[in-house]
Amino acid sequence: VLELDWSVPEEGRSVVRFELEPRGGGTVLSLDHSLLDARAGMRTMARWETHLRRLDALLDAEAAP
Repeated sequence: VLELDWSVPEEGRSVVRFELEPRGGGTVLSLDHSLLDARAGMRTMARWETHLRRLDALLDAEAAP
């Protein structure tokens, strides 16, 4: 578990929590970004989705023989 105080000038303070959990033959990443207002949350959700897709692609590329 990694939990961070997150601060972006346009959005204020929030908290980001990452948790890794072994499952089956792999690992599940849970991400919780809290204390955001609705507008900032929607923007942030789109950014996290982009970053997590990039991470997934990088991990898939490393796992390939």
